[in-house]
Amino acid sequence: MDQTRVSPISIEDFHFEAKRGKNLSMNVQKLQKDLHYRLPSIEYSIECFYRDYKSGIPARIKKNMAEIPEDTEFIPYGRQWLDAEDIGAVIKVLRSRKITQGPTVEEFEEALAHDCQCRYAVAVNSGTSALHLACLAAGVEGSAEVITSPITFVASANCAVYCGGRPVFADIDERTYNLAPDGIEKKLGEKTGAIIPVHFAGQSCAMQDISSLVKSAEKKWGKKIFIIEDGSHALGSKYRDAPVGSCRYSDMTTMSFHPVKHITTGEGGAVLTNDKTLYRRLKRYRSHGITNTPDELVQHDLAFQPSEDKEHPVMNPWYYEQQDLGFNFRITNIQCALGISQLQKLPRFRRLRT
Repeated sequence: MDQTRVSPISIEDFHFEAKRGKNLSMNVQKLQKDLHYRLPSIEYSIECFYRDYKSGIPARIKKNMAEIPEDTEFIPYGRQWLDAEDIGAVIKVLRSRKITQGPTVEEFEEALAHDCQCRYAVAVNSGTSALHLACLAAGVEGSAEVITSPITFVASANCAVYCGGRPVFADIDERTYNLAPDGIEKKLGEKTGAIIPVHFAGQSCAMQDISSLVKSAEKKWGKKIFIIEDGSHALGSKYRDAPVGSCRYSDMTTMSFHPVKHITTGEGGAVLTNDKTLYRRLKRYRSHGITNTPDELVQHDLAFQPSEDKEHPVMNPWYYEQQDLGFNFRITNIQCALGISQLQKLPRFRRLRT
């Protein structure tokens, strides 16, 4: 700046609109009084910092933290919390023989199902894919309507459109921002194929009321109406003493593991269910519509070797069938290794968010 344009004056000569003190530093005495706590002196604080430095505490903290570059221009949309255990879990898989379609995926699914107290979990490459597959498994197509919330991310509505269905927005509860049961009731009709309640900010919708509404509608219209919980915000939350994801009042629950969520796999998601038929459909749709599960196969003469033992047929190696038009929505072992490590920290993450 051109210093000739600046005319310095004394603070005594400046006419402030409001009275203000000359000393703008924090009044420690007032702070201590309000906090009911005696603050340490600068000398004592420096002494503690030096003692911690000599004992190696800063080095241990740095070792256990992932390096996160600071962004000085913007407040980030979200920031993951990764430590040395997470990084070690990923490195272990990177050094293994399988980095995709390996056992780590099943380990993650089993851990997730256990934590959510449901029978099955199908891990996929994103929360959006999870919603898409759930709608496919529910048979959403053609003129089917899917009732959901207008207060959500676009994927909660787009998943219906992916399958050829039509999203219908119902009103929300002004206190919780969740779908209001009476709002759903007004939108229920003969074309309703599914309802996707979104657990906004981790708070569960009134699932028992929604389930009762759907059962009444099913009797009225004589058809199945699927309930798909969008639990992307709600991993670790509970509803009536059961974890969100237990599917007590729904057919399926979807999760997201984007870095803004409770745990992260980088990108990733999952569908949870207690229904074996839905579970098998979800697994096929996740991987091109292909299956090699023996009791799902149709072409037995091609699938199994000739044998007199009808009860224990031997399946031909490398045989599989494409039974549906599926997608490549698979998640990798690398991501699932991170997910397993992160899932172990979920109780702590929950405490930090509450």
